[in-house]
Parts: sequence; structure tokens; C-alpha cells
Amino acid sequence: MKNFVFKIGSAIRDYVRETDKMLLVMAIMLSILSCTLQYSLATAGAIQWRPFYMQIASSCVGIVAAIIISLIDYHTLAKLWKLYVPIILILIGLTLFTPLGSMRNGDGMGSDDRILLNIGFMDIQPFEFLKLGFILTFSLHASSVRDHINQPKTLLFLILHGLVPIGLGFLSGDYGTMLVFILIFLCILFTSGLSWKLILPGLGAAVIAGFVFFNFVMDDYLQKRFLLSDEYLYENRLGDTLQQYWGKITLGSGQLTGKGLLSDKLITTTPELYNDFIFAHVGQVFGFVGCIALVIWIMVMCIKLIINARSADDPLGSYISVGVFTVLFFQSVINIGMVLCVLPVIGIPLPFVSAGGTSALTTYMILGLALSVRMNTTKKDHLF
Repeated sequence: MKNFVFKIGSAIRDYVRETDKMLLVMAIMLSILSCTLQYSLATAGAIQWRPFYMQIASSCVGIVAAIIISLIDYHTLAKLWKLYVPIILILIGLTLFTPLGSMRNGDGMGSDDRILLNIGFMDIQPFEFLKLGFILTFSLHASSVRDHINQPKTLLFLILHGLVPIGLGFLSGDYGTMLVFILIFLCILFTSGLSWKLILPGLGAAVIAGFVFFNFVMDDYLQKRFLLSDEYLYENRLGDTLQQYWGKITLGSGQLTGKGLLSDKLITTTPELYNDFIFAHVGQVFGFVGCIALVIWIMVMCIKLIINARSADDPLGSYISVGVFTVLFFQSVINIGMVLCVLPVIGIPLPFVSAGGTSALTTYMILGLALSVRMNTTKKDHLF
């Protein structure tokens, strides 16, 4: 028995020594913040207690999942795509094309998207798992063709690869998730050594595609949300901009240092305050100082991911780290931009902080990929 305990203790010490302690601890601290904010909202009567308990459970399961994934070599994880990608695609197919799939009213203002899959005792979001699968498969694809990535045939197959998750996101009506897939695709592609002779025409094509999408594909209510002037917010405060109007009031009500977690003056009328608009609650509870501290915290994590990407032993490790960085950085920027009324509401959660069982679990699983790269990086003396 003593020998077994000794081996367990030795394994734990080895893991703590080898893993990226900084990233893992910073993510756990964000989850603690998230659960604290959910407790504050539940105490104030803004939400039921279930989201609070669900956030604790999903975060704990997510931490375990991240540790398990980090113990598996990222090369093995990438090469096993034939096992998990079909499962993810089947779940998405059930979500999009069967009665098991259901609409999520993303913000209470009519922005329905078909992203939930009912599995009996709970709803899950398969597209969150697709982010994990896409980072691995596209990183593997890009690393395998890196030496001739600028050849037309190679680039065509990479684009087709990227269009699969992007197209599925479009079919679901969840433009926020579709945008995240586009950003993962672009960031990994640019990192893989794409020539500027191809990047510049690609940017021009993207501008044209964006114009067409905005004017002829995007729903009317989303087009209106790009007109985010104070006058427009006020005039439509009972309609399309209700959430952002109240979110802006909630965010600013904390002023410099906030009202406190258990204040009896908390504003609880903002739709999805516990989820997509959790940053507004951070503002009213901890004030401007708390918001800035949270932004700096997330940016430090993003910088650490970039350092890990540059220090990885091979292109595959670098691309995976870049993919994880893309999810954390851009989802944070988009979510905070929604609350600050500089971007339209498109249902993007704030990583580790917004409530959501599937989101919390998969974000930790995605972080586990970065931890795996760190665990299998030999030149660790260049990391902190």
C-alpha cells in the first residue's frame, strides 16, 4: 500500500513539474470567478441555483479532462481523428436534421440557432466539441503539407477542409460559432507559412465575401445590430437592442470599484447576464478595476499560449497552440465587444467565465491540447 501511495505521489510531482502550471492555474482561477459570479446572481434571484451547481460540476469535470488530455502526446491525439471526428459529426447531424436538435434563443431577442442536442437528462452543444476536433485535424493537415503549402492544389484542399466546419456552422444558424471556425482556419493557415502573394488576394476576396454575406445572407436583425450608436440603442431598447442596452447600463453601474458580490442594488434584468453577458455583471460587481483586471488576466494567458507556440518542438505543436490561442483570444474579444456595444450580439461566451456546461467542459479540453504541447516540448527552459 505504501509503495502504491509513493508511486501516486511521485506521478503527481512529475506532472506538476512538467505541466504548464501557469496556464492551468490561471484557467482554474477564472472558473472560481465564474462560480462566484453565478452564486452572486443566484443569491440576488436573477437565476435559479442550477446554473451555479452546473458550472461547478462542469468546471471540475473539465479540469480532469484537461489533465487527462495533457497526458496524451498531441501527435497521438491528432492522428486519432478517425475515432472522434465521426462521433462529433454524427452528433452535429442529429442536432441539425433530427427532432433531437433544438433551437437556442441566444439572447432573448429572437436570434434562434439550431445548436442544442437533447440527450435525455441534459442538452449539449456538439459544435463546441467540433472546435476541438477542428484544431487538431486542421493543425495536422497544415503541418503535413507545410513544405508545399503555397501550391494551388494543396491550398485548395486546406480551404475545403476549413469549409466543412464553417459550412456546418452556417447551416446551424449560429454565426458566432461559424466566425470562430473562420478565425481558427485563418490563424493556423497564416502561421503555416502562407505567402503574402496569396494572403493579399485572399484578404480582398474576404472583403467581397463579407460584403455579400452582410447584404444578402445575414438576417435583418443582425444587420441592424451593427448600427450600435447610443441613439439606436435607446430607440430600440425594447426591441433588437434590449440586451445590449441593459448590458451597458449594468456594466457601468459598478463605476470604479463595483457594488460587491452580494449587494442589494444589483441589476438583474439584463438577458443572459449569467452567460453571454457575464462581463456586464463583472462590471457591476467589481467595477472598472475588476474589468481591467479580468482583461489583463486573459491577455496574459493568450501571451503564454503564443510563447508555447513559438517554443514547440514541431509545426504541429505550434499550430495546435495557435488554435487554442485563437479560441481564447477571439472569443474573449467578441464577447467583451458585445457587452461594450462595439460588436453585435452573436452568442459567443466568455471562455471559462460564462455559464454553460458544454462550453466549460470543451474549453478545458481545448486547453488540454495546449497543455499536451507543453508536456511534450523538450526546450522547456525557454518557457515560464
